[in-house]
Amino acid sequence: MGVKQVGNAAVLAVLISAVSLLVGEQFTPLGMGSVQVVLASNPLIYAGTFSVDYCLSSWIKVSTLPTGTVKPATLQTSSKTNLGLGIDSLGNIWAYADLYTGSAVSITASQVLVANAWLLVAGCACGDQLSIAAVQYQGFASFASLAVLSSFIEYDPRHSLIQAYDGATALTAQMMALTLTIDSCLTADVLTSQAAACSPYCESCTNPASCSEYVQLVDPFTAATVTHATPLTISATDWRFDGRDYSSLDIAVTGWFRNTYTGSMNLIKVANNPCEAGALPQEGCRVLSLYANTGTTTLSQFFDTAMNVNVGITSTLAGFELDKWYFFTASNCAGTAISYQCISSFSSTNMSPPACSSTAITAPSFPFHRSSATASISLGTTIAGGITGQILDVRYYQSRCIASTEAQSLLTKKQGPCLPGCSLCTPPATCQTCIDGYYLNSGNCLRCNSCCQTCALGSASYQCITCASACTLVANTCLRNHLFSLLSSM
Repeated sequence: MGVKQVGNAAVLAVLISAVSLLVGEQFTPLGMGSVQVVLASNPLIYAGTFSVDYCLSSWIKVSTLPTGTVKPATLQTSSKTNLGLGIDSLGNIWAYADLYTGSAVSITASQVLVANAWLLVAGCACGDQLSIAAVQYQGFASFASLAVLSSFIEYDPRHSLIQAYDGATALTAQMMALTLTIDSCLTADVLTSQAAACSPYCESCTNPASCSEYVQLVDPFTAATVTHATPLTISATDWRFDGRDYSSLDIAVTGWFRNTYTGSMNLIKVANNPCEAGALPQEGCRVLSLYANTGTTTLSQFFDTAMNVNVGITSTLAGFELDKWYFFTASNCAGTAISYQCISSFSSTNMSPPACSSTAITAPSFPFHRSSATASISLGTTIAGGITGQILDVRYYQSRCIASTEAQSLLTKKQGPCLPGCSLCTPPATCQTCIDGYYLNSGNCLRCNSCCQTCALGSASYQCITCASACTLVANTCLRNHLFSLLSSM
């Protein structure tokens, strides 16, 4: 399909023959709370190509089915619909298109959308066929097709756009990897392969957006700013847990943080009840918590056991600095009756080895009861009067103990932790150098024209430097070779 995976970014690098990734990062869900429009002239998808063969595909999950018809994705040229995807209150999914004759056609998939389940949906307008497929995670794809008696509207990059969600009906939903395929059409084999893909951040997956071994609490590439007034609190019933429940006494958390003031920052607190620390808990006020204090240069881990509250470890750290990123781990290990915590400072080229401490657990700690209505995980709370802190890529591990050896292994295997498309960063949320196919803009790596192999920030938006093999450099951009030949002969 002309697609390659790019190093630590795990995004699709767009070569000219096929795919443009439109909305977000390939394995990160995005909410459909607002209408998003991407012009075909946008560097994300522009390829200087005209086509009557194209597909739209996306993973979709709804919290509840809509009350009316919703159009999650539409490709339009000069206000005409090249191809669109629709869902209704019964979960029916269909593809539709306008024809040059002025008529419209549609085809409905055999698979329906159900609440809280991811479905890979793909519509294609190719040749004289309009088709639709809907595939469950790790399922097998098959298309329903309709023969058309006229031509589809030609995709013209000068006058086309893609709209994600039409906003006509209120919808609480997520999309992931919304993709436009140009000049070639998806097949059942290709979709079956895509439906089986697991995020490269995971060891194994429960669905296309969730790792089986941990729960992603905070985005792995976008730092979240927190203050005393605006902590991030995640209910145990949140979608991030994807309906999974856990009862293991082995639990762990990992993540990145930075403090911008001298004071204490609650990196994470896993709790079953919002009870007072002075009272002996019945189910655990602090299943596991970790606090960093730059003023006293200490790292403190607290948790409750069946015998005592606020059991834990406090370690004094050397060179604990303000405004610097640190990687942390905290873990309760029931099997070995030991609690571990580790911390390491960030470096774009060489992470420092984790400094780890441990203490014996003399009585059973508590599991995290996801079924409890009061259970939650809070992140990044600062003390009253504190300014701000930031957290990044925070993960909750169920049934896992992370001791010093595994902490070092996790640190080594971290995906960067630079942003997608970035080859050198410091701190982890700010890029200095981009990989091929991206250009640097205000600390972010943005994708080039889909025909570009390398590009740089230009006076307008970007400039191609070199082109993919199927393209030719023309006036600081790249055009498909067949289009360049056509223009040259005119």
